[in-house]
Amino acid sequence: MAQVVLEIIADQARQAAVLRRRLICLVQSDDPQIRFELVGAMPVLWNNDEGSDAGRGA
Repeated sequence: MAQVVLEIIADQARQAAVLRRRLICLVQSDDPQIRFELVGAMPVLWNNDEGSDAGRGA
């Protein structure tokens, strides 16, 4: 389900960019094992400040 929501937000962000507007999406999860497929043909990356997989309990 989260993957679908991220795809919708990515689509809306592309549409906003065409209109010279910005759309930002912040995603929070307490699951250190969470992984996503490509969203809008882009990888979903962890925030560098969150540390390595080992630091998240992965």
